Amino acid sequence: MGRPISAMAKRVLLAEDDPNIVESLIFLLERAGFDVVSGMNGQAALGAALVDGRPQGAGAPAEHP
Repeated sequence: MGRPISAMAKRVLLAEDDPNIVESLIFLLERAGFDVVSGMNGQAALGAALVDGRPQGAGAPAEHP
């Protein structure tokens, strides 16, 4: 998962099954000031997000409806 939640940062939900993509996206999103909650699929990511509170954004790859 990402770094500790800061009071000012926006939290985003990341669901991706490729660990290399997850690592790259977490790095980029955290550098941009976001707190990242992630999981290897949608259900795992949502479960992780609900433990820490509701995310303020989510994204999905364009090829997944």
